[in-house]
Order: sequence, then structure tokens, then C-alpha cells
Amino acid sequence: MQADLKSRKSIQQLSTQLANQIAAGEVIERPASVVKELLENSIDAGATQIDIDIQAGGTQQIRIRDNGYGIPQDELPLALSPHATSKIRSLDDLIHIASMGFRGEALASIASVSELTLTSHHRSNKHGDMAWSIKSKEGQFDLTPASHPQGTTVEVNNLFYNTPARRKFLKAERTEYRHIEDVVKRMALAYFDVAINFRHNQRQVFSLPMALSNENKLQRLTRLINKEFIQAAVQLNFENAGLKLSGWLANAEYSRSQSDMQYFFVNGRMIRDKVITHAVRQAFQETLYPGRFPVYVLHLEMDPEQVDVNVHPTKHEVRFRQGRLIHDFLFYSLREALAQEGGLNSADSLNKKGRSFNSHTFPSLYNSGPFNSSHHGAVSETAAVYSPYNMAEQSLYNKDLNKPLGVALTKLKNNYLLTQNQHGLLVLQLAQARKILIQRQIKLALAEQEKLISKPVLIPFSIHLEVNAPFWLDKNTEQLQQLGFELAVLGENEVMVRHVPAMLNVSDIKKSIQQYINLVVNNEPDFLQALIDIIIGDDFSQSPPDWNMLLRDLENNGLDQIQNYYHQISDNDFSRWFKK
Repeated sequence: MQADLKSRKSIQQLSTQLANQIAAGEVIERPASVVKELLENSIDAGATQIDIDIQAGGTQQIRIRDNGYGIPQDELPLALSPHATSKIRSLDDLIHIASMGFRGEALASIASVSELTLTSHHRSNKHGDMAWSIKSKEGQFDLTPASHPQGTTVEVNNLFYNTPARRKFLKAERTEYRHIEDVVKRMALAYFDVAINFRHNQRQVFSLPMALSNENKLQRLTRLINKEFIQAAVQLNFENAGLKLSGWLANAEYSRSQSDMQYFFVNGRMIRDKVITHAVRQAFQETLYPGRFPVYVLHLEMDPEQVDVNVHPTKHEVRFRQGRLIHDFLFYSLREALAQEGGLNSADSLNKKGRSFNSHTFPSLYNSGPFNSSHHGAVSETAAVYSPYNMAEQSLYNKDLNKPLGVALTKLKNNYLLTQNQHGLLVLQLAQARKILIQRQIKLALAEQEKLISKPVLIPFSIHLEVNAPFWLDKNTEQLQQLGFELAVLGENEVMVRHVPAMLNVSDIKKSIQQYINLVVNNEPDFLQALIDIIIGDDFSQSPPDWNMLLRDLENNGLDQIQNYYHQISDNDFSRWFKK
């Protein structure tokens, strides 16, 4: 006998209150989420002073007051309505988001799961000193006059009182308080130009004045992190390719067993991102023990159009339009900062020197060779490269001297690299060593993400084919895309090159792509092998730092495979050669 089917219910429009409560599940996870959203609103309102008071870990009461622009009386009901915001007007605004908030969901979501009161005094209030207060409960608004200085106060009482299932999932008061403290701390590290007072259960947690000078910023860092971090950190300031990286980075000696002291901000927004995490991990790979985590407070500023913050309702995740550029800029900036092995002994920031960071010279993570300083637009090497070692450089030199491949001395014209280690001199055959390393790195890249990362060429160019272009491209598009190429048919025997593998960091990209096309069209070898041949066929960097970075990569990834491609020359060998 057929089982009885459940009776069908008719389709109905959800009430506004229920829809807001459902939306609140995405935005408001716990009291800390409320604090985060309200603090972001205060920052967007231009506040320079924010006072935070919470009771019982935020479950009983959250009160946040700022001295920002305030909200006019006639806009207060809209402020608590879903999908109402002053921050965007069109799709173009969404693409160029410069504010912390933009969805128009936070206040409406908070109001739907709490008893909320918003009091505000707009700076251009037509009624003089009068402020207005709006209360929300069960979807009903009550607007009344109030007394309030310029700015806004939001008071949230009895969070999740009308959604008991959600309230049951809250942790102990102390746990919820710790989450709120972390949110406030991160906001204070993101905006040094904002004074913040934080109280819990009538007790002052911290009071942070505005920190505009470098000295005041260090004081705030000491208060929020600790003195040891300041002593172990180097202050950095790198800028190029439309990117600016600033902040503080502790050396490997000051590391943690967990990632609880990693603060990274993009245009003032605290984020978690795999590209950033990987770049930092790569920068520390030679100095940090497994299982340890670096400590840093870093700010990345970039064109808002180049980062998509409309990824998740909590706005913790972003997508970079040029992820490879971001990765490599961070990696080489942090790598150079760590090489200094210095602390904050002076007020001067560590500035970039000796390299140019731009979208055309950035290598891929999977490239064996870093920047080529001979590229157009690159900054020439500083005199420090040719001057005697300072103490930090000498320490780094001695450390590398004890490694298997040692320290690079010079590159010979016939594609050999001469190095020095603790046993004497060593000669490395560059082409074969790079080939083994690149093969391994590409294999790992394909295993992780199924295809190589691509990068757009600055100006698309055409390539001539000796065969029918539409037929050949249709037949081989899948293989080309897997390797990071994007080609389009221009004519019967021409294709346009739009994207190339990010790891293809060659001196003449058009010439190299033409050589690649000729190889795979005329000789039909393996597409991947042809790419490797093109990469190692290009002249390797003339920069000593790049040589040493290659040596470290080989030691970490392919030393056992290149034993036949380097030869050790010991002191005994020299003795025999010059023996009378």
C-alpha cells in the first residue's frame, strides 16, 4: 500500500519580522556579531570616539555610542528596515565599496532578535539640539524626542529573547565576552585614529586615546598585544603596483602555538583569506618551526575595485581580482622585512628598497625564479648589495653558508651558478636544477587546484599559427586552459593571447609565447613539457637575492633530485690543483 503523502501547504509570503529573523541567522551569530556590525556603522559614520558598554557578555545589554554624523529623524525608521543603507546606490557603488558596511541588513537583523533602541543627533539637525530615539520590538517602531549629543547610541537588550533556540546555543558569559573583546581589539588595531573606551559589567577593560603618532601607535600595540611583540617586531612600509603594505611583523623567535595573534586588514576590514595566509606562511617557511604561527598586525591598502567584499554576509571573506599579484607582493615584502632581523630600535619604518613590485614582474608561487631586476620599470639594486655586510646581513650570510647549497657568488655565462658553502665552492647547473624544481612545483599546483593560475597580459597580442587556428584551438583549449592560457581566434591563422600562466615570468612574453605555440603546433610535444622548456630557456635573473632564493627552494623541494647537477669543490681539490 502506498504511503500517505503529506498534505501540501500553499505558498505564502513570509512576514517581514520572520524574514528578518531568518536573515539574522546569517549576520548575527552571537553578541560579538552585534558589536562588530555596530562598530562598523560607527566607523562609516566618521566617528573619532566610540564608547562600548556590555553586560553579561553581551547577552543582557550592548550599548555603543559614537560621535559620528548621526541619522536624521526622517531616516530613523529606514535605518531599522531591511535592505536600507546610505552607503551604496547602484551596482557601480557595489563594485567600488569603500565603506565597512553596505548590505543594509545589520540593524534590521539585530532589531528582529532583540529589544533595540537607537538614539541619534544628526549634525545638521533642523531642530537645533533635539535628538530622536526609535525603539523596535516585535517589528513595531516607536519614535520619540530625546536628549543626545551629536552622534548615535545603539542599545541592544535581551539578545535572542524571541528566538530561544538560538539563545540556547550561546556559550558561557566569559566565553561570549572573550569574543567581544577580540572584535573590539581588532577594530582598535584597524583604526588608530579612533579613540575607544570599552567596559564590561561596569568595569573598564581598556581606554584607548587616538593614536596618530608612531609612538602612540606603539603604545596602543603594547596595550592590546604586549611589550614583547614590540621588541620582536619590525615596522614595515612597502608600496608599489597600486598596493601598500604597512604594519608590524614579529620575527620567528616570537611565534605562537596558535594563530590567535594574526591581524590582517584590507582597506581597514579585518579578513581571513587563504591567499594571505599562504603568502605569510611561505615568507616564514625557512625560519619558523612546524606547528608555530607568526604574529603580525598588517594593513593592506588597495583599490576597492580590485577586491570583492560581497562574498559572505559576515564580510570576513573577500576575493581578490589579482590574487597572484597580492600573494607575491605580500610574500616578497614580508620576506625582505624578515631578512632585516631587526626590532623597533628607531622610529623609522622599514621601507622597500632594491626591488620593484609590479604586476608584470611578479612570479607565481610555482616559479623557481623571483623578480628579474632587468625588467623595464624595475628599481636598480641598491649600493648595499655591493657594500660590506652589516651585522644583520653577516648573520644571514653565515646562516646560509651552513646550508647544503650555501650562498651564491656569481652566475657564469654558460648557465652555471657558483656558490660557497662550509665545504668550499659548489657549481650548480642552473637549467637542469630549475627544470626539476619547476616540474615538481607544477605537479603540486595541479594537484591542489587542477589548473595553473593565470594572469592577464598588459596588452593582448596576436600570434601567428602555421595551421588552421579555429580547428587547432578548439581541439586544444582544455589543455591550454589547464596550464593557465586563454587564447581567442582572431583569424584563420591567428590567435589573440589574453591570459598566460602566472609562473611564466620571462623577459619577452610575446616572443616566448610564439616559441611555445611553434613547439606545440609543429612538434606536438607534451603541452606541459613545452611550457617548462620555455620557462627554463629564458635567461635566469642576474640578482644575487634571486639566486639565493632559488637555492633555498631547491633545498626545500628538490635537493635529492639534483645531486647529478651540482659538483662540490673542496679545499683539498684546490690543494691538489695548485700543489707544486
